[in-house]
Amino acid sequence: MKSSASYNSGSENNIRGGVERRMLESAFDNVIVPLAILDGKFNFIRVNRAFVLYSGSPVQDFPGRNYFEFFPNPEKVGIFMSVINTRKPYTAWGKPEVRISPEGRTRYWDWSLTPVADEKGEINHLILSWADVTEREEARAERQAAYTELEYRVLQRTREFQESEESLRKTQETLDLAMESADMGAWAWDLVSGKMVWSRRRRELFGLEPDREVTMDTFLESIVPEDRETVERGIADALEKKTDYDLQMRIGLPDGGMRWLRSRGRGFYDENGRPVRLIGMAWDMSELRRNLEIIKESEERFRLATLAASEAVWDWDCATDRITFNEIFQQKYGRPDHGTRHEWWLEHLHPEDRDEIREGFQAALQGSNDSWDGEYRFQTPDGSYAFIHDRAYLFRDESAKVRRIVGAMLDITERKRIEDELKQRSEQLLAANRELESFTYNVSHDLRGPLRSLDGYTKMILQDYSDQFDPELKRRFNNILESTAAMSEIIEALLRDHCSPRRKNMG
Repeated sequence: MKSSASYNSGSENNIRGGVERRMLESAFDNVIVPLAILDGKFNFIRVNRAFVLYSGSPVQDFPGRNYFEFFPNPEKVGIFMSVINTRKPYTAWGKPEVRISPEGRTRYWDWSLTPVADEKGEINHLILSWADVTEREEARAERQAAYTELEYRVLQRTREFQESEESLRKTQETLDLAMESADMGAWAWDLVSGKMVWSRRRRELFGLEPDREVTMDTFLESIVPEDRETVERGIADALEKKTDYDLQMRIGLPDGGMRWLRSRGRGFYDENGRPVRLIGMAWDMSELRRNLEIIKESEERFRLATLAASEAVWDWDCATDRITFNEIFQQKYGRPDHGTRHEWWLEHLHPEDRDEIREGFQAALQGSNDSWDGEYRFQTPDGSYAFIHDRAYLFRDESAKVRRIVGAMLDITERKRIEDELKQRSEQLLAANRELESFTYNVSHDLRGPLRSLDGYTKMILQDYSDQFDPELKRRFNNILESTAAMSEIIEALLRDHCSPRRKNMG
């Protein structure tokens, strides 16, 4: 016969096991993540309250019915079969699906499907979880409130239920898989006793051993020193003002690494308004922070590059018909309204250039080229027009449809002014040269007549009277002939150098 002590011990174990099993069943029903348990043929075994809420169907409609009766999707059939065959979980991020909702529109979901094997290793259960990311912040707030209420209820009812230890273990594994699918770590802090309870996933996020005791000091020591004061002040302010808190913090890991966490919590208060409990959830946002930093660095490099080039850069999202501009554009051409449309840009083109540019731009959109360029006049804030050389690159999707265009507007007003001045000066020089040619021709023509007469009369005098001249007089007449010949050559040279084009044009 068992002793009283051994009997009491067994009773306590049964009570504890039953309490824990009922606790996890309550957790499954009340957790804010939509969860469903399916059999190997994808028939519903059990769904929680959140799943019922998101599906829009009453809970009694689910047991025994196939998942694809509610949500037909040929693509998912293959995915579900792959999970069964490969025994590996599947997670999809941001998938658009139409679900029953008050607004009746397409919403975006993260969802996961996790296989669960029995003692023989056969896959006979699947854990399905959803996460609506269309309104993430609102969903998180609802999830936090639901989980806070759930945790409080679990702690209050610890000694109220009965069940076997083996059933508790199986239920615990199912719940852990569901929580891991959502990648969240839960925690509770009894402010009266100082005791803290952390889920397995939260311990993993902090790099702590599964059996290590956690306290407020453990929590604060894990936070990097630069963030510690901010976290302490945030929690204190939330409890004082009786508001939820939402904090981001860096956690120093035992291996020397660092992890970004986001934590949201809510306090509970006694009848006198004193805080007695704080419950919350945390999730890893390290990857998101790294991606945001990469994007920020890339945008900064692009901004500095465009500033250095002094070019006005514009980015047109063709799907939404929205154009954004960089700082240089705003400095030169004013600050357009946020979300400026393409028509605004066309309206600021010079009326004489608008049709030509519009037609050329449309031809580029409908063609197959990946670039476009054009010159036009663009209106500035003072009402004047700047001459612009615009170069743009067209980004097309798989169907060759243009989805985005990025361009740079180079102000060539000064270059145009210099070109106009050079053109005017060139025309002035050509006119002056024509006048010089005309003058040279006329002068040469007027000089040749008297010179011919002088040469002819000199030759006649020498021919008729040379026998009457002394040698000195003959020499002087010969000098006159030589001078007239030299002068004639000079006139011919002038005509050749300055008047040849004109003679050709005239002849």
